[in-house]
Amino acid sequence: MVNSHHSILDALFNTKATEAIRKGIDIDFELNDLSTLPFDVSDMVVLFSNLLDNAIEACEKVDGNRVIRVSVVLKRSLLFSIRNTTLPVKIKNDTIQTTKPNASLHGFGLSNIKLILNKYHADFVMDYTDGWFQFTGEIET
Repeated sequence: MVNSHHSILDALFNTKATEAIRKGIDIDFELNDLSTLPFDVSDMVVLFSNLLDNAIEACEKVDGNRVIRVSVVLKRSLLFSIRNTTLPVKIKNDTIQTTKPNASLHGFGLSNIKLILNKYHADFVMDYTDGWFQFTGEIET
């Protein structure tokens, strides 16, 4: 389904796509050749698995249109965006409060994402508008 010429990321993307489809979520990918991705592969797996897990979890709560759009493009920098339908989200100080019971045991995914992006001095932005959440980032190569 997904072929970016990066075997580990392709395995991750295909696994998450299969999970999303199984849960009734429409998911699509816009990727280019990621075979020369210069970043630690374990960091990229943590980054994208957390972003996709969050998107899948948010879509599961939506009645009706469940959609995830993934874009990962490597040019002079790595530009990526995960956009998904969701219930209303409040973003404050680049953080989203977990809605799970026992909040002290949850909410680490976004922290892990931010740790990795800080490691690479990356820029990112989160936005919620009209039923859509979007996480966009750029890591300079």
